[in-house]
Parts: sequence; structure tokens; C-alpha cells
Amino acid sequence: EHVVFRFARDTFDAWLDKHGLLIRLQLPLLTTIHSLIESVATSMNRFEYRFEPSPIALLQHECLPLQLQAVTAMGRPRQSDNQVHLTCMPAGSRVTLHHLITDKKYNGPLYIEGDRYIVYFTVSNEPLHRVVNNRLHSCLAPSIHITLQHVFEKSLDQYIECTMYATFNTFALNVFALNVLLLNVLPLSLVSRDVSFTSSSSILPPSIWQQPWTPTGDSVPRYNIENLATEVYKSAAGPDTRLRLSGRTVVDLADKLEVFINEAITTGDFTSVLSPNRTVLIVNENDEIVSSGEGIEREMIFTIFSKFIANSTQWFHPRADDRATLRVLHSAESARSVPLARIRNLKKLGAVCALMLIIGQTPDPLGPAIFQFLVHGCDLHALHPTFIGEWHPNLRKTLLDWNAMDHTGDVSRFEHHFATFHDYEASSVAGRDQAEHAAYAAEMLYRALIGPASYRHPQWQAFLYGLHLPCRNGFDFLQVPKSFAGGSEVFFSMIWTSYISDFASLESYLHFDSHTSLMQDNLQLELRQDLGDSDFTLASLVVDFLKQTGIPLPDAFASVRETFNSIIDLSQIDSPSFRPRMFAWAVSGVPFLDTNFQSIEVKFVDNDNPQYCENADLRDIMIGEGKLSFHTCYRTVLIPLSYIADISEKSISEDNGQFHRAVSHWLLCEILGAIGSHTIL
Repeated sequence: EHVVFRFARDTFDAWLDKHGLLIRLQLPLLTTIHSLIESVATSMNRFEYRFEPSPIALLQHECLPLQLQAVTAMGRPRQSDNQVHLTCMPAGSRVTLHHLITDKKYNGPLYIEGDRYIVYFTVSNEPLHRVVNNRLHSCLAPSIHITLQHVFEKSLDQYIECTMYATFNTFALNVFALNVLLLNVLPLSLVSRDVSFTSSSSILPPSIWQQPWTPTGDSVPRYNIENLATEVYKSAAGPDTRLRLSGRTVVDLADKLEVFINEAITTGDFTSVLSPNRTVLIVNENDEIVSSGEGIEREMIFTIFSKFIANSTQWFHPRADDRATLRVLHSAESARSVPLARIRNLKKLGAVCALMLIIGQTPDPLGPAIFQFLVHGCDLHALHPTFIGEWHPNLRKTLLDWNAMDHTGDVSRFEHHFATFHDYEASSVAGRDQAEHAAYAAEMLYRALIGPASYRHPQWQAFLYGLHLPCRNGFDFLQVPKSFAGGSEVFFSMIWTSYISDFASLESYLHFDSHTSLMQDNLQLELRQDLGDSDFTLASLVVDFLKQTGIPLPDAFASVRETFNSIIDLSQIDSPSFRPRMFAWAVSGVPFLDTNFQSIEVKFVDNDNPQYCENADLRDIMIGEGKLSFHTCYRTVLIPLSYIADISEKSISEDNGQFHRAVSHWLLCEILGAIGSHTIL
């Protein structure tokens, strides 16, 4: 019979983990047991396990490689052998995790371990084989028996030992149940204010950067920057799912996507949100398509994120190098008082951050170190010196200097770090011993990047829940960066190169159409003469605008300021990043660069160019109003030449500076006015 192994459990679990038999997953409650079995079998296949086929002809869903088990006698040990026994249980194709956790047969202490719900399986058909060094083995039971012989109450001497050259019937899963540990299977809202984390041992390692860190991930990369979104959607949801959204504005679309996200948070299943069959449309009052495509979807997702940015002090806590971490508003002592509404919003924030990363957007101000830490199971060792050196070089030097001295060293040079991130003077740690000195390095790294709160805090766990984007087929977004070509570090490096800090960040992506018209050549020549600048080009008008900061014509800007979408943070208008970011946002749909290195195209057009607007009457109206025509899907902006000519006639007679200010004001207003709306397909 099958029994639950209860003695020397940590050693046993470590053995299972080493051999790929301890599998940790985070799944929605609607996951079927059949889907779970398929996920577990796939995981075991990575460790070269082989399953025996069914000896009789059964339907496909009835011949799965694993069988569900339940503890007998409500988990009470038998008097005869002091063992808790397991028995195989039927699991129909529609049985889900929700059915299990609400069924008393699958409840009790033996089903809960910390924050994990345990599901027990055994192989359907013995023996279970594993390929090692190109040989097929079935010696798992003797192997673990030798390791833990002293805790067995009955001898297994009658079972033949493995010679590593032959195949024997396995005893492993007759004696030891295969454990599948499901992280946070219950909806987080049910445990959202659990404060058990406060009584745990230290969450930080006793030292850092003493040994090389080796990441884990798929041996064969599944994703690269070119196919990231496409392949993620395929992995997360099947072809029978569909996401279709339409609205009058991007804000309408964002509101509708939020409904889907909220529903996914409630059910614990983001399958519909991640459907590979995606249609996102902006329509007019007659439901006619005005704009569609990837650009609209990018802007829709960023619009949701911008709501958190608009109230940044509620959600983001400034940390090193102008990055931020999650804002935890309640201390460990008051964690039970965290409102459920905040928990849900933090789940949403986590989900939106994951959606942004999937389409190559940076969830700034959160930095890559936050996600590297979370992706690798909150392992502080994942923030190793090379990684920190790329993103936080000053912090790297601080920690290397700290590690280089012993506990008797002078801490005065670390005063700024302790005052900034620890809220006490460096002299406070002057009496430390060597072990404490080593431990402080981990504390310094954690506080500078992750913050003062434990990642086990309910608010962190809510964010992490959303970041997983769990789907009913077992998909987990946190596996994506680890399965990226080059690993998670390359993933985050590729994504964060899209951040625009100033014009120099944008310059190499900016492309001006080399095909000029007679009208363009003549206007450029006239402006050179009028401005007295033989080097002047129309392209330089755009470049100079993007390099500058501030408000060119304050009075004129004040009169239209209230017409701009509230998602734009005008308090940053004096920043060197503001104009380049807003320009990219208007042209591409998001204030980031494309991770596929697609350029942003700028075209100067005549009055009869159909690309600007196909409808001739509407085209004349738009040109008369000086409208820039944005094609977000193609990352293209078309600028009407005749409006530049109109500005020159009105302003050059006054002074050249007025002409440039007038052009800058026009471009600034057009760019800001386009964010959240679209002028053309």
C-alpha cells in the first residue's frame, strides 16, 4: 500500500526535489486534475522519466500517467504500523482543484504545508523508469531506502538492489507518495491578511556574494524577443479562446480590459486575458473601425498602468538609483488591517506589470532587480554582483567594499547608505561580530532594492499573485524570463533598453523619410533663406524640439492644458525625458522603445497625400487645423508641410526664435493631444 512519508520529512523532500519528484506550481482553482497531471508529467519528462503505457485500451483521458491519491482514515495513523496510508481515487475530467479543497477527503493537516496545498499522486502503471547516462533505471525505491534506512520501521531487504545495469520493478511509489506542492492554490484573498510570515525565521541569507550563483531554467529556450508575446499567448491559452475588445477611446478599452483582469483575479485564471486570438479596436459612434492593431493594445495596457503612476506615492516606494519598489502601507503588526480593495489592486498591478513585460514595456519606476528577485523565487542570491553592476553600479561598489572589510572595519564611509535605506546611523552597527557583519551585506542589498518590508507581507504576496498570471493549463509568467534565450538577465536587459531617458535614448530609433517632394524641397529652401541658416532642415525642427524641455509658449499652452488626457503627468514637462517619451507614446502607443528595434518613422507630406488621411474632405480639415497623423501600428507620424509654411508666414517676420517656439508649441500640443486618442487607422 501507499503511505505518506512523515519522518525526516525535510531530507525526504530534498531527495524528491533532487530527483524531480517534488514539483511546486501556482495554479488557479479552476485547473482540472487532468490538466494538473499533464503539467506534472511534463515536468517529470524534463528529468528523463518514462511512464509505462496502459496495458488495456482506454480512452485518452482515462490512461493518464498518474493517479490521484487521498489519505485514508482522515489522516490518522493505523495502530498496526503507525503509518498514514493513501488510496487511489477517481478524478473525472471535470474535477478541479476547487473540488478537492472543498472535499473533506482532501483536507486536513497532511494536505497543508506552510502556504502550500499538497496533492498526492502515484504512477498509473508500474514501473516508473528514469534514463540516467543513457541507461533505463527503476531503482528509486532502493535508492531512497538506503538514504533513509534508519527511519524505516520495516526492512526492505527483500527488494533487490539496483546494479545500475538492469531494470527492476519499482517500489518507490508504492512506499513513498509522489508529492506535488501547489504554491498559493487558494485565492490570495482568502489568506490576504495572514500574518504568519512575522513569526518565521530570517528571510535573508547569512551572507551574499561569497559563491557564484547559477540560475535555473529550461535547457532549451522557448522565447526570444522577436516571438515573445506570440509564444507567451500560445503557451498560456489554447486556440479556442478569444479576447475581443472595442471602445471609442483607449481609455474605454483599458476599462474593459480591467474587467477581464478583475474577473481573472477572482477566478485565479488569466487564460482569457492571454488568449492568442486577440482583437482590439477603436470604433466610432456607428461601430465602424477607426483604429486597430498592436499599437492600440500597447497603449491600452499602459493606460491601466498609468493609473497607478498617477497615484505613485500609494503604490511605489523610491529606492536606489531613481528606481522604486512596492509601497507597503501596513507594518507587519497591522497586516491584518490591509483592506481587501488594496489587495485586489496590488494583484491587478502585478498582472499589469506582467502584461507590460510580455509586450516589451518597462513597468517603470519598478526596476529590473525587483523582477529578477521575484522570478527566481525571492532568492536574494539572484541579485549577484554582475547583475547589480549593470543596473546599480554604485550599490555594487558599496557592497563589495563592505564585504572586503571585516567586522572591525570603519563604517563611517557607509553613513549615506545606512541613513538612506536603514533609517539609522552607520555607527549603530559598530559593535557587530563577523557573522553579523556578513549578514548586514544581505540586509543592505535587500533594503536598497526591495525595501524595508518582507516579501512575505500580504501586500507583496498580492502583487506576486498577479505577476504569476496563472492559467488553467498551468502557465506561470514567472517561468517566461527563465525560459528566455540567454535567461532572465538577458530578458530584463532587452526589455529595459526600451526605457527613454532623453533624446539620446530615442535618436537611433528615429528615421526621417528620405523620399522628398517638390513642396518639401521648396519649403526647406525658403526657410533656410528666411532663417539665415544654410544648414537648416525640416528634420532639424523635430530633432531640436525633442532635445528641448519646458513649455515654449506658456500663455498659449495654459489655454489648452485642460484638454489633454489626465494620464499624462505634466509635472514632468521640464524633464529631458518628457518630450521624447511623449513623442514615442503618441507615435507608437507607449512611452517606450520597441524591443524588436523597430524604428519610428517621420514623414513630411503634401496636402494631397492619401496616407495622411484617405478621405479628401476630412484631410483638408485636418491640415487646416495642423493635425499630425499618427499611425501607431506602423510607428509613423505624418506632418503636413503646409501648416509649417503657415507658421513661418505668421512668425518669422517677428524673429527667428518666435518661429521655433511656435513650431515647438504646435508639436507639443499635437503630441499630447494624440495620447489617448487616434486620428487615423
